[in-house]
Amino acid sequence: MNYHIISEGVETKEEMEIISSWGVDMIQGYYFSTPLPQKDILKLLR
Repeated sequence: MNYHIISEGVETKEEMEIISSWGVDMIQGYYFSTPLPQKDILKLLR
C-alpha cells in the first residue's frame, strides 16, 4: 500500500521505545523538542 505511519505527541523515552518497537516510521513530540520559533528551527536545520 506504500504508506507511512507517523506518531505524534511522544513525550517520554518509554513511549518512544514502545512506539518504535511497533514499526512506526516517524515519531515526533516533546521528547525530541518543544515547539520552536521559526528562527530557531532554521538554525537547527542548518
